[in-house]
Amino acid sequence: MKVNELVQCYLETKDEQYFKELIDIFEPLILSYAHRLYYLEKDDSVQELTLALFESISTIHDTSDTAMCFSYIQSAIYHRFCKLYYKSKTAKEQIDRHVYIENMEALGQRSNDIDDCLFRLDLDKKLKKMDPKRKQIILLLIQGWSDAEIANIQGYSKQYINRIKKNLLKNT
Repeated sequence: MKVNELVQCYLETKDEQYFKELIDIFEPLILSYAHRLYYLEKDDSVQELTLALFESISTIHDTSDTAMCFSYIQSAIYHRFCKLYYKSKTAKEQIDRHVYIENMEALGQRSNDIDDCLFRLDLDKKLKKMDPKRKQIILLLIQGWSDAEIANIQGYSKQYINRIKKNLLKNT
């Protein structure tokens, strides 16, 4: 069945089978957007984007044209992704800012020692140049987390964390 026919059948019968077929059609798009969201769990992202699919089907007015139905649903999923992306990006920035402040305090930012100030400035400069993944790993290392703990938290292998740590030590 075509997308517009599935939508029309679902709207008329409310049979879940038609909706499942629509999910199967749009699943690659939903999964590709779900992988791009920062701090949302993948399952939560998929659920939110599937909800956008459902809402778009519920509000569609004209089911006569396949391309128009497909485009309408695709746009609805994209707009929900944009909304979620903005929220997750904002949340990520707030978490990064909070972690940075905590780490600066853990390093003794309240100290008036000139060497500590210079060290913090150098560290800040290096952290700003790092990509977010490495930056987060380095900040966790500074807090005293082990390679295994960081790997578990971040979803990487222990070897990857160790390699980042060794590269950091090489470059200093």
